[in-house]
Amino acid sequence: MVSLDQVWSQEGLAFLIDFCIFINKPIDMKIVIICAVIAAVAAFILMKKGKVKDDNKNNIPDVVEDKVEEIKEEVKEVVKKAKKATTKKKATK
Repeated sequence: MVSLDQVWSQEGLAFLIDFCIFINKPIDMKIVIICAVIAAVAAFILMKKGKVKDDNKNNIPDVVEDKVEEIKEEVKEVVKKAKKATTKKKATK
């Protein structure tokens, strides 16, 4: 059985994207919205039952908060590298 932590993880999202590419059909926006609403309601119910951790009680699973922080750090690193690369190009001209 797949836990909600695994679904929220990067591997779960990668699997979903790979599956959508595999079926090779355009995704109807209504289906995407319905799935997102169902996932949000399921996450909310599981948080209230205590199955998914939410230590600060802000109705955002801790797994999601951690993943967002990781992504923010990666974006900062990429921006630094991009700025460094563009300043080197300008300096060589």
